[in-house]
Amino acid sequence: MAKSPHISRPPKVPDGAMAKLFGSGQKISITKGEIVLRPDDEPPGVFYIESGYVKVFSINDRGEEYLHVVYGPGDIFPIIWAVFQKHRNVFYRTLSSTKLLHISENKFVEEIKGDPEVCFAVLQEVTSQFNVYSIRLDNLEYKYGRERLAYRLLFLASNLGIRHNDTIILPPVTQQDIASSINLSRESASREIERLEKRGLVSYQGRRIVVNDIEALSREIKGVDLKRWGLR
Repeated sequence: MAKSPHISRPPKVPDGAMAKLFGSGQKISITKGEIVLRPDDEPPGVFYIESGYVKVFSINDRGEEYLHVVYGPGDIFPIIWAVFQKHRNVFYRTLSSTKLLHISENKFVEEIKGDPEVCFAVLQEVTSQFNVYSIRLDNLEYKYGRERLAYRLLFLASNLGIRHNDTIILPPVTQQDIASSINLSRESASREIERLEKRGLVSYQGRRIVVNDIEALSREIKGVDLKRWGLR
């Protein structure tokens, strides 16, 4: 297995409306694998990700983790709690060393109500998060595991991938994370990834999946517009 590349997404320091909202926020640095929020926690406020990745997942009665979504630089959480005071039965855990900005719930709500520019910026973020969940549902509509896997890898490349030469390095999600997000067993996902590896479509750098041929990967399924996803 190749050595993991020292490549990461550049920090997304808030500017414009987001700077108004989070510019004076408390800076927090969290190491890889730490829990940021638990289902029974009362969040201390709203977080903005400057760098790193945060995994949102739930745990079933058998103790198995199910990945919901991965947030990256520029994303905000937990918005549902901040607006509706509703707690979701999910955990938030860092997938890498992560830097956050934190503001109180009161400041978040007051700025949204009082500044149209901030309100629109948050609306854009909410719409983006809604789109992620919509795409996840589309992903599960595919009948075969190989199709669901290819779709998931393409989405991760589009939404959170890092371009490096002619390849795209995906965020540090595990095979189990990918499998649980597309309703496959860990073993089935592993077999499908190995099949793509043998064909040279993907490879590994350390523990991170690298997409070597985005065009060939897209031909595993129908209906994916690489240009619309920013991959062409």
